[in-house]
Amino acid sequence: MRNVLISSLGWTPAVVTEVVDLLESEGTKIDEVVVFPTSSILPSFYALLIDFKYGPYKGEKKIERRDLPFDDIRDERDCEAFREIVEKVIDEKREEGGIFISVAGGRKTMPLDMMLVARRKGIKEVYHVIAEEMRGISNEFSAIQKIFDLKGIAEGKKEAPEEILNFIISMCHPKGLTLRLIRIPTK
Repeated sequence: MRNVLISSLGWTPAVVTEVVDLLESEGTKIDEVVVFPTSSILPSFYALLIDFKYGPYKGEKKIERRDLPFDDIRDERDCEAFREIVEKVIDEKREEGGIFISVAGGRKTMPLDMMLVARRKGIKEVYHVIAEEMRGISNEFSAIQKIFDLKGIAEGKKEAPEEILNFIISMCHPKGLTLRLIRIPTK
């Protein structure tokens, strides 16, 4: 049985890897991750691709991006479209194994919409992660995603400088933080 983490994603890609790492530290292996970046957040997805390939997972976990039909959530129709996409992914992935939901990233509407879908689908494994010492996107990641072709690096089309790989991996798996994984009741 494969376990799939379905996660919202914003400017802090570490929230995805933190949930994976915390679940695994509690004995739940995650085999695959599905994220929903808006087009403006693609650098976060590419950072995750790089980390999943070169970081601690060494390519052993699959990460998948589901494209959204809008560049950002702006109204009710976008929220409804997002819910439909999340629901479709849950239905597809449920056939493969266990479903875990992370609502730690993305626009505030995204976690709310994911909670609504999880509750409707009867999913009880819904999580949020909090890093006590950090909030939001780092200035370094903001600069790196503007300077380097993260998509090209993630897709293997560009060579990544070692310091960029090390930065992304350490950003996605920060040391010295007090992390709390919070299971959110869906009843």
